[in-house]
Amino acid sequence: MKINEGDGGGFGRWGGIIPINPELRKGDQIWLRFSILWPAEFEFSATPWMKFIRFHTSKQDGKNGGYNDVYIQRIGDYSYTYRTIKEGHNRWEIYPVDSIPRDKWINFEVYIYVDDVPHSLYGDGVFRVWMDGKLIFDRTDIPTIPQGGKLDGIYIFTYWNNESPPSNSAFIDNLVIATGSSPPNTLGDGGYARIGD
Repeated sequence: MKINEGDGGGFGRWGGIIPINPELRKGDQIWLRFSILWPAEFEFSATPWMKFIRFHTSKQDGKNGGYNDVYIQRIGDYSYTYRTIKEGHNRWEIYPVDSIPRDKWINFEVYIYVDDVPHSLYGDGVFRVWMDGKLIFDRTDIPTIPQGGKLDGIYIFTYWNNESPPSNSAFIDNLVIATGSSPPNTLGDGGYARIGD
């Protein structure tokens, strides 16, 4: 996946969008797993952070309902954070890492239980992220869709914010999607079902 200097944010050229059809509604589940390789020269320079993995939601009237987001933020030369949020809910969680491996495949997996009520408030809304098999986010404090809404798309990158990007490329492989109609049966870190390696 490539973005070029002068792409004006790169929307429609940087990364890709996977429509979810049929859309997922309250009570549904989805897993996404893929491998990514960041070349040595990749620049994590998007301000304030780089859009990485995003699950788009729509409101009951069809308007944008915000994303379940995973971002990458470069703090310094050797310091980064992964960040998650459900847009519109505005409650962040941050996972710091000393570095992001280059020229090496990293595996990510995301699980979402679709609900407009978070698990912490006696609903079922959950947003989990694993990196190389380690559970780095277990969000039970956020709704994953707006009330009466739906989850309708997976976005990988897609937009370098409202700024001119550097020329960059990254590699995605082994992308797998599962839903609650055919769930994975591997138990991973945390004891939760995941697709796994």
